[in-house]
Amino acid sequence: MPFDATQVLIVGAGPTGLIAANILGLAGVRAIVIERNTSTSEIPKGIYIDDEFFRTLDMVGLGDEVSRHCVSAAGVTYFSRFGFCVTRVKGFVTQNGYGNRSAIWQPELEGIMGRGAARLTSVTVRFGQTFSTWMTKVLWWSPASSVIKVFDRRFVLIMCSGVMVARVRFGNSSESAW
Repeated sequence: MPFDATQVLIVGAGPTGLIAANILGLAGVRAIVIERNTSTSEIPKGIYIDDEFFRTLDMVGLGDEVSRHCVSAAGVTYFSRFGFCVTRVKGFVTQNGYGNRSAIWQPELEGIMGRGAARLTSVTVRFGQTFSTWMTKVLWWSPASSVIKVFDRRFVLIMCSGVMVARVRFGNSSESAW
C-alpha cells in the first residue's frame, strides 16, 4: 500500500501494534505497521493474556488458533524482588469462557497476529523500517529556522512500543487535536 493512501500508521509490530492492525483491517481502515526489527520477536519470552484479550482475539478471528498454543487458566504466583511470595492468582475459566490468565510464548502470539494482519488487504506490515524514516514522508523540518511543517494530509499515528502507546493526529485541520 502506498504511504499516501494510509489512514493509520502503527509503529511497532508487537502484540499491541499487531492487534490494532487486525482490528483496523477488519474495519477496512488502510493501515501500515512499521517495525524496526527484521521480524517479530524471536526471544522466547512467556507472557500471560487475560480473558478480555481473548475476546478481542476472537473478534478478529484469531482466538481459536491462539488457544491451541496456550496453557489456558494458568495460575500465576507473584514474588517480590526479595523472593517473597506477594500473591497467587488461581487459574480458572471466566464467564467469557476463557482462562483468566493464559500463558503463551510471545513469538508464537506475534506470529499468529502477524499472519492475521497479512490476510487483510487494507493492512501492510513492513519490517526493518524506522519511525524516523517514515516521518520524513510526513514532516519537513528546517534546522536553520526551527520550523516544522506538517504536509497537507491526515492520518492517525499509533505508537506501540512495549507498554507505551501514544496517539497523535497529523494534518491540517480546524478540529482540536486529541
